[in-house]
Amino acid sequence: SCPNGKDEQGNLYPPICNDPDVSGEIMQVTRSRVGNAVNLGAKDGSHAASLESGVDELAVKQFIRAINPYVQFVTGINTIANQPFPEITCTNGRGGMSGPVVAPIAREWLRIARETASSETAILSCGGVDTQNAAYEIPLRIEMGALLVGGAQEYFRTKNPKQLAERWGLKYASV
Repeated sequence: SCPNGKDEQGNLYPPICNDPDVSGEIMQVTRSRVGNAVNLGAKDGSHAASLESGVDELAVKQFIRAINPYVQFVTGINTIANQPFPEITCTNGRGGMSGPVVAPIAREWLRIARETASSETAILSCGGVDTQNAAYEIPLRIEMGALLVGGAQEYFRTKNPKQLAERWGLKYASV
């Protein structure tokens, strides 16, 4: 769900999740190599051009349908890719947007993914969850069909991930 390298002109390759046929083929080959005893999953991008654009429903459905026969779980979302950040010079001022601001996009992706994936496919919902909104986001996303809810940005910044997990748990338990 992230760009993988650069082409000859220095442009980032698009994420593989943007091509459902390639995603399905990769998961099919991976499944054949690891066998059925391994829990296999994939992480999807947001399929959103911006906060305002919303999620491209058809793109999510095509991705989920392509990988669903081969996976036990799918995780979404990654960042909203290709957003303007002029201070990032190595990628021509573009980068991925994350944090609580992307929570509505993550919920929209979750709704579409849960409607599309088989009932046996677990959905792990991330994107936009942090201490400030955990009490709201975690139970809502579980109600929407997520098996697990999480986030990465706050965990990346903290010096004490265990303490942060405890805070999230307490927020969730207080609902």
